[in-house]
Amino acid sequence: MQFNVRPYVCGALGRIDTAVLGKLMAAGPKVWPALQSADAALFSSSPLPPYHRAGDAYAFAWGERRPSTAEDEWITVAETYETPGLIGDGRKVTLHTGALGLVDVYYVRLGEAVYFSSLIQPLLSLVPVRIDWSAWASILQVTFPLGEATPYGEVKRLPGASALTFEHGRLATERRLPRWLRTEPYEKWISPREIVELLHHVYEEYDGRRLLVPVSGGYDSRLLASVARARGFDVESWTTSPDDGTDTDIAFARSITRSWASRTGWSRRTPPTIRPTRWRWRAGWST
Repeated sequence: MQFNVRPYVCGALGRIDTAVLGKLMAAGPKVWPALQSADAALFSSSPLPPYHRAGDAYAFAWGERRPSTAEDEWITVAETYETPGLIGDGRKVTLHTGALGLVDVYYVRLGEAVYFSSLIQPLLSLVPVRIDWSAWASILQVTFPLGEATPYGEVKRLPGASALTFEHGRLATERRLPRWLRTEPYEKWISPREIVELLHHVYEEYDGRRLLVPVSGGYDSRLLASVARARGFDVESWTTSPDDGTDTDIAFARSITRSWASRTGWSRRTPPTIRPTRWRWRAGWST
């Protein structure tokens, strides 16, 4: 198994049982130590240097983007870079998600320790495998488990803008609101024209590059693809069906993309298998 975009990680915080931690490490992909201390451990499938290290303090992140310096609060890292991470200051250890929780952090709690992984399967070696049927009901109804649930009762998923902490010998959970929910821009109303101008400004750094644009047929992806097309990008759009028997997304996306004459492609669940030579060509596209 290869991890090209971000590494596989696992670890623990709290009163760590080294035998349990060793079992977790052995159950997943090969990893190397990034951090080992009395109350925290972090292992990664590829080199993972801290973005901050000073004395007993450290800070790690393993999302696609990461800070270059330490921040005052973990939520700042989460909402600015949408990355999970592990932060310690010699007194408190914090395992956090990104503000939206786009990068998975799964965990189990055993005694006064939390063992975590970016994959579910290694954690199943630590606990009895018990099916969570309510989570499966949610998957069938809305395509994903609700809250912290996973398909397995003993394994949880840490939601976005959340953290598990270990301080004064105790484990705790912290929940925060990202800044776009904490405050509202009452002082200024942004018009539709200004929104389009802002998107044009964002796209400037991609000028001259080919774009692969996921198009669902909804307003958001339609707007992003249309602005890209208006700037003269070489655009290819892709649409994937939710495979729930209501494939209106595909019909909408086809109609929309025909209107600006982009090349379109779609699949039932994932893009079709691409030969290695073909993939090297596609890898040159920005998404």
